[in-house]
Amino acid sequence: MMRILPLILFVLTLTGCGSSAPATNAALATEVEVLKEGLEAWKTGGSPASFTDPDWKSGAKLMEYHVMKAGAEEEGETVCTVLLKLELRGKPVERTVNYRVTPAPKKSITRVLAK
Repeated sequence: MMRILPLILFVLTLTGCGSSAPATNAALATEVEVLKEGLEAWKTGGSPASFTDPDWKSGAKLMEYHVMKAGAEEEGETVCTVLLKLELRGKPVERTVNYRVTPAPKKSITRVLAK
């Protein structure tokens, strides 16, 4: 039983929580690419289209990012967890945040704020 427990936990982590149908691999790859496009635009100092993030809006500089998890689906949008390494008011800051990504009909990336 002890050998099976880690496998069960791994499978549960992959499936996520929620009743929506999981995104297909192709759809998920597209949504992750949309997210990366927005983050790369922020990182290079550009203005990401349809990108909502309070740190970006306040002028924080994105130094690095790492998409840690992609695939949780909520209300037809894919939620991705990202580690951000920022420079905020001259100081390094790390945040783990969630983004809702919608690839169509119009690309949209919105940071999910904690309630």
